Amino acid sequence: MNKIACIAFFLILPVCAVAQSMIGLSASSYSKAHFPGGDRMLCRLLDSLLEYPKIAFDSNIQGRIIVRFMVDETGTISEPKIVKSISPECDAEALRVVRAMPQWAPARYFGKPVRSVHFMPVLFKLE
Repeated sequence: MNKIACIAFFLILPVCAVAQSMIGLSASSYSKAHFPGGDRMLCRLLDSLLEYPKIAFDSNIQGRIIVRFMVDETGTISEPKIVKSISPECDAEALRVVRAMPQWAPARYFGKPVRSVHFMPVLFKLE
């Protein structure tokens, strides 16, 4: 397989599952889950793990996949699911990479760890 011939663009859009139904959520009462080391370290990790699938590369398949996943109270990643697809091969690769991520720091609501949902775009682009 060809090592990354793509640009992985990672934008994490958190939504606290507990807080979704609550009105008046403030920045002081909620902190989002995050990857240890921040977004830059997350991008480095994913860049090192992500491989452009050979079939997609040979077929010139490009685009953005959106992966939804949960971060539980312990920071464990679970329930990864494709919500926007470009090809079965690229989708499988994006899911493999999300499953390979280490634990995150969990979201906190009034200081207590809570489960949260995240959406992560992954851009497959041939250069």
